[in-house]
Amino acid sequence: MYRSRLHRNLTRSIFAILLSFPLIFFSTGPASGQGGGRRLPASASGINATVDVVRDFSLADGYVISGTVVSNAGPVFAGTVTATSATESFSGPIMFNPFAGGSTYRLVARAGVYALSVQMFVLDQAGEGQVTITIDVATNFSVMSDRVFNITANTPPLFAVSGNVMNAGTLPNQGTVQFSTPDGRTSASAQMTTSYNLSVPAGTYNVSTVITINNGSANLFLYQSTVTIAGPTTQNILLPVVFNVSGTLKNSTGGPLAPSSFTAGDATRTPPAATFGFAQVPSNSATGSYALPLPGGSYVPTTNMTVGPGGNAQGNLSFTSTPSPFAVSGPTTYNVVAPATPPLRRISGKVTGAGGVPVVNAGVSAFSSSITGIPNATFSAGTTTGADGSYALMVASGTNYTLNVTPSNL
Repeated sequence: MYRSRLHRNLTRSIFAILLSFPLIFFSTGPASGQGGGRRLPASASGINATVDVVRDFSLADGYVISGTVVSNAGPVFAGTVTATSATESFSGPIMFNPFAGGSTYRLVARAGVYALSVQMFVLDQAGEGQVTITIDVATNFSVMSDRVFNITANTPPLFAVSGNVMNAGTLPNQGTVQFSTPDGRTSASAQMTTSYNLSVPAGTYNVSTVITINNGSANLFLYQSTVTIAGPTTQNILLPVVFNVSGTLKNSTGGPLAPSSFTAGDATRTPPAATFGFAQVPSNSATGSYALPLPGGSYVPTTNMTVGPGGNAQGNLSFTSTPSPFAVSGPTTYNVVAPATPPLRRISGKVTGAGGVPVVNAGVSAFSSSITGIPNATFSAGTTTGADGSYALMVASGTNYTLNVTPSNL
């Protein structure tokens, strides 16, 4: 029976990792500095987009850090290697190459001195979940040229954590239990019903449950407690009493704000040790209605709406409505009327590398929290460069936009 359960859990974990990283799992990419790009990311801030803007980028070349990744816990199927200095960090994916018999990584960094770390998935052979661990593998790592550095990541022992899932109200006992360290470097998750079973290294964790409700139109993230794990542990979970929060999301002319979403976050705590809920209004909604069960408390409301006709001429506007915060102590109605959106402005340009060569498929994103006429709002948009290195974004009129350019380099 034990071997059968072990095989089932291993199969489940491997399959979950395959689904999480379908594009990089079976890689035949280079394991060293040969091949691939070597361009560094770039950014520009303080951009005034109350008028159309043209902003070109010339990406400098960096140095390639690459090598193999092995672990004492078994094959490393997926993850990330990160080089961090006092001012910036650079990351590259771990790529499992079945044809070369192992895993490799490749990242591009500026000249400097770094600490190297590996974030990787570890198979939970005793429990029923997934474990993600960040391990420091090098300090004072000097980069002045291309470097090959093979990594051996020694994972710490895992301790079994299990418990019963009890219910004080009407929430379904189906969802996910999550354990996460406050710094986010280590986490584990497992499915729950009336119980759960997972494994984590020793440490202090925020415990949360994630429940999908209302036929998938809403999600509830419930902070449970903060616990310290030093050995095998029983940690029971109590799902709280919740109250229905409902209302409508309307645009500035009174029509349904669709598609859109409504988020209510705990006003007294800071994520990840906080409860929040998320409800969607589909694009075909005729009323803009939403429903979201929440425990009693005080919540900050945020509405997210799509602005623009579509494609690259589209972005996301997020704003805080009033009253904020709002109290939930029983069934609550909270309606939102979106502000009139400011005119769209065009940010465009060209991304090139050394010698003026176009950089293709680079990610370009724009973000601002200074939107014309709308306080407590942000706007974000993203696109990729074309075959000639050009890009174009439509953004809400505003100031102090930041543009980030991220080359692919794979």
